[in-house]
Amino acid sequence: MLAVTAARAASVKVENEPIVLGRTESVTMLFQIDEPPGTEDRPLALKSNVGSFGEVSRLGPGRYSAVYIPPPTRFP
Repeated sequence: MLAVTAARAASVKVENEPIVLGRTESVTMLFQIDEPPGTEDRPLALKSNVGSFGEVSRLGPGRYSAVYIPPPTRFP
Protein backbone atom coordinates (compact mmCIF):
# COMPACT_ATOMS: atom_id res chain seq x y z
CA MET A 1 0.00 0.00 0.00
CA LEU A 2 1.33 3.42 -0.99
CA ALA A 3 0.45 6.34 1.27
CA VAL A 4 1.03 9.88 0.10
CA THR A 5 1.23 12.51 2.82
CA ALA A 6 1.29 16.19 1.96
CA ALA A 7 3.34 18.68 3.91
CA ARG A 8 1.27 20.61 6.46
CA ALA A 9 2.97 23.98 6.06
CA ALA A 10 5.81 25.47 4.03
CA SER A 11 7.68 28.70 3.49
CA VAL A 12 9.93 29.85 0.68
CA LYS A 13 12.80 32.32 0.80
CA VAL A 14 14.32 33.66 -2.40
CA GLU A 15 17.91 34.85 -2.29
CA ASN A 16 18.64 37.98 -4.36
CA GLU A 17 15.04 39.06 -4.90
CA PRO A 18 13.33 39.98 -7.18
CA ILE A 19 13.29 37.42 -9.98
CA VAL A 20 12.97 39.29 -13.29
CA LEU A 21 12.14 37.22 -16.36
CA GLY A 22 14.65 37.86 -19.14
CA ARG A 23 17.24 39.22 -16.66
CA THR A 24 17.64 36.77 -13.77
CA GLU A 25 19.72 33.78 -14.88
CA SER A 26 19.21 31.69 -11.74
CA VAL A 27 18.44 32.12 -8.07
CA THR A 28 18.77 29.89 -5.01
CA MET A 29 15.53 29.24 -3.18
CA LEU A 30 15.30 27.94 0.40
CA PHE A 31 12.30 25.88 1.52
CA GLN A 32 11.16 25.20 5.08
CA ILE A 33 8.68 22.30 5.16
CA ASP A 34 6.66 21.13 8.15
CA GLU A 35 7.19 17.41 7.56
CA PRO A 36 4.81 14.95 9.23
CA PRO A 37 6.61 12.43 11.49
CA GLY A 38 7.92 9.45 9.57
CA THR A 39 8.21 11.27 6.22
CA GLU A 40 11.65 12.78 6.69
CA ASP A 41 13.27 10.31 4.29
CA ARG A 42 10.91 11.09 1.39
CA PRO A 43 12.26 13.29 -1.41
CA LEU A 44 10.91 16.78 -2.07
CA ALA A 45 9.70 17.30 -5.65
CA LEU A 46 9.50 20.83 -7.06
CA LYS A 47 7.67 21.83 -10.23
CA SER A 48 7.10 25.14 -11.98
CA ASN A 49 4.93 26.12 -14.92
CA VAL A 50 7.48 28.78 -15.93
CA GLY A 51 11.20 27.96 -15.72
CA SER A 52 12.65 24.94 -13.96
CA PHE A 53 14.27 23.79 -10.73
CA GLY A 54 17.65 22.13 -10.40
CA GLU A 55 18.41 19.29 -8.02
CA VAL A 56 16.87 19.62 -4.55
CA SER A 57 19.35 19.45 -1.65
CA ARG A 58 18.29 18.53 1.88
CA LEU A 59 19.95 20.90 4.36
CA GLY A 60 18.44 19.41 7.51
CA PRO A 61 15.11 18.35 8.97
CA GLY A 62 12.46 20.08 6.86
CA ARG A 63 15.02 22.39 5.20
CA TYR A 64 15.80 22.22 1.49
CA SER A 65 17.40 24.32 -1.22
CA ALA A 66 17.22 24.31 -5.00
CA VAL A 67 18.27 26.58 -7.83
CA TYR A 68 15.40 28.06 -9.84
CA ILE A 69 16.14 28.88 -13.48
CA PRO A 70 13.58 31.25 -14.97
CA PRO A 71 12.99 31.33 -18.74
CA PRO A 72 15.48 33.46 -20.71
CA THR A 73 12.75 35.65 -22.23
CA ARG A 74 10.49 38.16 -20.53
CA PHE A 75 7.34 36.75 -22.10
CA PRO A 76 7.61 32.94 -22.29
